[in-house]
Amino acid sequence: LKVIFIGASDNDLSLLILKKPMVTKIGKCFFACILEQVGVMEDNKMNEKGFLEFVSVPLKNDAAKIKIAEAIGKKCQAITTDPDRCENAHKGSECLKKGLKKEKLDIGI
Repeated sequence: LKVIFIGASDNDLSLLILKKPMVTKIGKCFFACILEQVGVMEDNKMNEKGFLEFVSVPLKNDAAKIKIAEAIGKKCQAITTDPDRCENAHKGSECLKKGLKKEKLDIGI
């Protein structure tokens, strides 16, 4: 995992640990870096394949749950159209969290 210093504050790190949405531009960019490093974001958009790889472990490779997660991922990928990668990371991750929560799928985010 490549570590990138972008000036995230202690508050940004606290929000990440508490699984809360980032509120500052730097926090959103910090989160974009994380999503890019784990393959969930690529080329300023949500990466469906990377997202499915990311969720397959916490969903214990349960095909039915992964299929639900795939539909959520497609929906969230469609809303990540902002030219700003930091806003896309924020919008996409919030969409994923809401969709997963609604379907009662816990992946630890």
